[in-house]
Amino acid sequence: MRLAVRFFLRGVLIGAFLSAPASGQIFRWLAFGDSITAGWSDDINPSGGYPGRLENDLGCTPSTCQVVERGLSGETTSEGVTRIRQVLNNSGPDPYDVALIMEGTNDIFQPNNISNVSIPTIMFNLNQMATKAEKAGTEAVLASIIWLHPGGQHGTSRDQLVENLRNRISSSARTNSRLFADTWSRLCPDGQDQHGHSQNACFWNHDHYWLNGGQPDVVGHPNSSGFRMIADEFFALIDSSPVPGLAVPSTPSGMINDATPILTWTKESPALASWYQVRVTGPGGTYFQTWVKASQVCSGSTCSTEVTPSLDDNSYAWQVMSRNARGRNGWSSQRSFTIDTTAIFDDGFESGDTSAWSSTVQ
Repeated sequence: MRLAVRFFLRGVLIGAFLSAPASGQIFRWLAFGDSITAGWSDDINPSGGYPGRLENDLGCTPSTCQVVERGLSGETTSEGVTRIRQVLNNSGPDPYDVALIMEGTNDIFQPNNISNVSIPTIMFNLNQMATKAEKAGTEAVLASIIWLHPGGQHGTSRDQLVENLRNRISSSARTNSRLFADTWSRLCPDGQDQHGHSQNACFWNHDHYWLNGGQPDVVGHPNSSGFRMIADEFFALIDSSPVPGLAVPSTPSGMINDATPILTWTKESPALASWYQVRVTGPGGTYFQTWVKASQVCSGSTCSTEVTPSLDDNSYAWQVMSRNARGRNGWSSQRSFTIDTTAIFDDGFESGDTSAWSSTVQ
């Protein structure tokens, strides 16, 4: 007789967390990048960078959500690969929900880098950052860097590098099922911007040119109005779809003989989640808890992931939480199962179909 057949592919385990989310856990976006993320405060830009503006746009309160600013002035993407690991590890008891990654400006714009720019290297580093975020259970959003136009001029060789990098980031995000924030197009697009300014007028209105004793800013930091437009782009992307609904747990349910069962569930309708958290609880508390990326564990309307390491023979309950870049829903209803690894089942017999069974009487 055969053991019960597994009908669903084993899901990809993104990251396991032993403790359940605290009651009232707030939703957190991590704003990760260089000085354009960190911002600054002066007479021209009194309100810092884009993260605080974005937090206000999202309507966050201390008990609901937060945009956590983790920008570091002068950072290149190779340095960001190392630092993001530290930032993710210091997220607290729960992972960040979403990482907004916008880096590459210093790779291209610093004077000593112009002859050594390698867009493939920048892309490799950006994808390393995104992968590290996803392994920590955090959704990765990639953003283009913005234009540099001292004096309102455009069409330079560096413009072409920025545009090429923007196109590569967009393509990579699409290939890897990640969201893309097109801050490049939001800030001074060809023609007129959203306020009716010509492109040259837009550069003068939104770039912070004069730093360091009246010299042009070699990196192209935005001013307060420019940071406002960057926040607008992130908000438009995040707010483009509502928080997902509840997913529906399916199997396992009832008596099983598998110590590492595959949990399967049906997507919420409409299907809006990009990530799911699944957990298994039992007499001793939480035995398994993980965030999984929908594009890696779902096929059609069904998703699945395997419980590891193995569970002891006992009774358990499991449920699913849906999440996208806008927010997360509460836990779904529970499904219960009992593991008895000494039991032997036949596929048909277990389901009540005994047509394949026969006996011979001597």
